[in-house]
Amino acid sequence: MTNSVVVADIIRSILSAHRGATFAFLGTRTPKPLAAANKHHLAEVEAYQNVVLYGTVVDAEIYKKRILKAVNAVPGQESVTDFQVSETWYSHGAPYSLVAHKKTGEQYLYYSPIGHPRSKCFLDGNEVTRQKLASLMTPSAAKEFISPPKMVENKTNGVSYERNSVMIRVIKLENIKQIRAKKTQINFT
Repeated sequence: MTNSVVVADIIRSILSAHRGATFAFLGTRTPKPLAAANKHHLAEVEAYQNVVLYGTVVDAEIYKKRILKAVNAVPGQESVTDFQVSETWYSHGAPYSLVAHKKTGEQYLYYSPIGHPRSKCFLDGNEVTRQKLASLMTPSAAKEFISPPKMVENKTNGVSYERNSVMIRVIKLENIKQIRAKKTQINFT
C-alpha cells in the first residue's frame, strides 16, 4: 500500500465519525522548485500547523463566504455581495477534505490553516535558512518565498483581500508526514 493510500484511509477514519469540521495538527514536507542551474539539488520545506479538516459540509460555499467576509473587511473597498468562484482542478469526495485531481485521480488533502506554520528548510537533507534556499530559486520565486504579498488581488471579481484572512490549502497526500487529531497522532515515513 502506498503512503498516499494509507494517509487517505487514516483521514477517512478520523473524519468519518464526525460531521462538520475537525481540528487537527498537520506536519508536511514539500519539495520546492529551484532555478534550472540548481535542479540537481533537493529543496524541501517541512511545516507544522494547526488546521481545520472537513468531514461533511452542509454549506459547500464555505470558501465563497470566507472570501466575501475578507473582501468586505478591507477599508476603502466597496461592499461586495457576490463572488464568482473559479473552476478548480480538483473535485471533493467523502470526506469533503479528501479531494481528487480531475484528470489524474491523484488524492490531495483540502484544509484551512489556522495561524502561521512553523517551518524548516532543507537542502539535500540538511537544514538551511530560508535565505539559503531562496538564493537557489528564480528571482520571482525567491521573492514570493521570503516575503509573500500581504494582499491578494482577484482580477476575475475585481477585489482584493488580506492573504491570511482566507486560506484554503490543497496538498498531496504523499507530502503529509504527521497528523494529529482526536487524541491520535500518526507519523508517516
